[in-house]
This record gives sequence, C-alpha cells and structure tokens, in this order.
Amino acid sequence: MFNEPLYKKRGAGEKLDVAFAFIRENLRTVCRNVLTVAAPFCLLMAFILTFAIIGADVLNSDLAWLDFLHIENETKDDAIIFISIIIASAVMPMSFTLVDLHYTRKKGITGLKFKDIWRTFLLNLAKWFMAFLPFIIFATLLLPVLINAKERFWAITLSIIVFFFFEMAPPAFIIGKKSYGASIATTIEYAFSSFWNSLISTILLLLVGTLIFLWEIGTIQIIEDFKYDFIGTNPANNLIAYIIFWLIMMAFYLVLAVSITMAITAVTVGIAFQYGSLEERKNKFELKEKIENFEKLKDE
Repeated sequence: MFNEPLYKKRGAGEKLDVAFAFIRENLRTVCRNVLTVAAPFCLLMAFILTFAIIGADVLNSDLAWLDFLHIENETKDDAIIFISIIIASAVMPMSFTLVDLHYTRKKGITGLKFKDIWRTFLLNLAKWFMAFLPFIIFATLLLPVLINAKERFWAITLSIIVFFFFEMAPPAFIIGKKSYGASIATTIEYAFSSFWNSLISTILLLLVGTLIFLWEIGTIQIIEDFKYDFIGTNPANNLIAYIIFWLIMMAFYLVLAVSITMAITAVTVGIAFQYGSLEERKNKFELKEKIENFEKLKDE
C-alpha cells in the first residue's frame, strides 16, 4: 500500500514523483472511480468532435443530411476546452476524495468502488465547487470570450494566475477539513507566503497536463491532415472508407478525453501533495507526529 505521508516538505520534482507514485500504486481504484464520473463527458466529447468533422466533410454533398447537429469545425477547440472544464469539475473532487480517503481509512483506498464512496464524492463535489468558485466563474464566462477574441496568450496567463491563487482552497476544505472561510484564507496566504515554491509547482503540474493534451491533439491533427490522401474528398464516392474513418476518429477522440481525464487526475493529486507540503512547512505536522510517536515509545 502507498505509505508516503501527506504532510511532508517536498520540492517541486518530488511532488510530481509522489503524485504519480500514488496513482501508479492505486491505479485500478483511481481509474475505476475517476472514469466512472468522467465517462459520460468523455463520450460526449468524442461524439461532438466527431460530428464536427462529419459536418465539415459532408457539407454540400449528397450526405449533407448527416450534418444534423451542424457543429462548425472551427468550434472544435472551444468544445474541447468547455467539455474539459466539465470533466475537471467531476474528476478533481473525485481525486481529492480518493486522496482524503487514503489517509483516513486504515486500508487506504484499495478495492474501493464508486458505490462505496458516492455520498462522500457528492459532498466533496459541493465543497470543491464552493472553494473553486472564482476560477469556475472565470473559466466559464471570461475564458471563452478571450479564446474567441484570439487572445490566447491572455487566456493562458490569466488562467494560470486565477488557478494559482485558488488551487489550495479545495484541498484545504476537503482534505484539511477547514471551514470555507479558512480554506479561502489558506489559499491566499500560501499564494503570497510561498510564492515561488507554489508557482513552480503549479506551472510544472499544468505543464504535465498540457503536454498530454497537446500530444493527443497533434496526433489527431496529423490524421485529419492526411485523410484525403487515403479516402478521397467526396464521402459519397467512398462511403465505407469514410464510415471507418469516422469510427476511428471517434475512438481517438475518446482516447483524448480519457487522456485529459487522467492528466487532470495527476494534476489534482499533485495539488493535494502540494497542499500537504505547504501545511508541513507552516505547522510542522511531521515533526509533531515524530514527537508523539517518540513519547508513546518512551511511555511503553
């Protein structure tokens, strides 16, 4: 069983290592539960993005009736971002729930199924939403406006800034069992008092997720760019080949959605251990635990 302490001072690289170690050693339980809550949105992403391609291909052709959803190909990026936010809204509370349960249950989270923790998850979902509300408002209202205005630099920069200032509130609320006000105060305090430590860790965590996302997007784009070399330009003339292509693309988009889900999971677990590291720096939990254990041994 994974036995690394939560409250321990760690460098930026160590936080990544311990986050991946936690996921690796609890892989089956983590995947089972995060994919349970993310699966409907992963399927939705694959469905919407596939029909965006279909709409572009069958426009002004004999198969125009297939474009019944009429999803513009240019909106694909916006759709990916929007659905990714929805996926994050389900996956992050579940990831925090799993970390919390690992350290509060004697047997950890080995073998836990969604039916065993769904009440805890729903409670933590509400807590996550409350603690992360400023970033959620930014992501759903302002971020799409910046992207549509082609202000991608400011979209990325402001996302990192808002995320940075509020990322410690959910783990403080869910894992630290602090009050809502104390959780908000904690995240603001750590953003200033441990600025560089927190900023480097945040950028590294987001970079991991971004690299996975870009790899998937790049792979899909290559396939889209070369499709006409293999199956022609008129779907009506090569319908079977196009159906096979659309099914392949739907499978790739599903893989993309699952990759986004696991990237968000890794980032969230990393945030949990970042919170533990900052709490240890401030409150010396690890030292207190060693003193308590020493006192117990001395009494025995």
